[in-house]
Amino acid sequence: MSITIIIPTRNEEKNIFDSVNSILNQTKKPSKIIIVLDRCTDNTEKIVNELMKNNQEIVKIVKKSTKYEKTFMKAFLIAESINLGLENVNPKTEFIMIANADSVYSENYISESLKILEEDNQCGMVGYAHYSNISGSGYIIRNEILKKIGNQIVECAAEDTYLQFLTLDLGYSIRKIKDSSMTLLRDRGEGSLADRIKYAFSKGYASYTLGNSFGFVMARSLFWVIKGKFSSFAIIFGFLYAFTKKIKKLDIANSDVVKNWQKGRYNSIFHK
Repeated sequence: MSITIIIPTRNEEKNIFDSVNSILNQTKKPSKIIIVLDRCTDNTEKIVNELMKNNQEIVKIVKKSTKYEKTFMKAFLIAESINLGLENVNPKTEFIMIANADSVYSENYISESLKILEEDNQCGMVGYAHYSNISGSGYIIRNEILKKIGNQIVECAAEDTYLQFLTLDLGYSIRKIKDSSMTLLRDRGEGSLADRIKYAFSKGYASYTLGNSFGFVMARSLFWVIKGKFSSFAIIFGFLYAFTKKIKKLDIANSDVVKNWQKGRYNSIFHK
């Protein structure tokens, strides 16, 4: 069973070495690791070059420009980098893993995921459990699914969630790994107040494009505000901004996919 890893990367000098090493040290080795360097201005590329000296499976792609220069929503940039990586995947590759450069994976992460996919032909995607859905860092998807959409993912405000919706829409299931783990090397949505507000705003914007209801967004925002993350109010404003601007929603044919996802999120957040 062959697997290729794609790592979209932008200025990750603090994390890239540990992240890539956690993949190199897997019990199931990937046939190829594609690192897409998105206009890096720090020492990320230098560290990748050092890693490449002793690991022939590592390939780097240097992304010198982007069509999303003015956006602060990182998902568009990540999706663009993933698509560059997909252009360099061998068509015969069976599985593709999207790994964030700020994450590390336990040594059996890939082997456990592939075991699930091998035993269940209807399973299209596997990843680390994150509330009712799987995390956007470290999900493994069948390449046959990507071939059905032209080997390019939709560049949008929530590319990982959309790809999960698409997988379900095509009749596949999504399963969570149980015995392995993924660890973030930094918390998402942290930093300055401005950074936290931007992060929350982008989540609201993404929620609108994914077809989530306003009631769901309100409940989600208030939950996190009660938990002390006051910047989460910006989720509501992000949703309303996308609504007033009439931003085009993503094409998800089966609306039950979105409804079931919302229900799962409700249950995982409010009924722990």
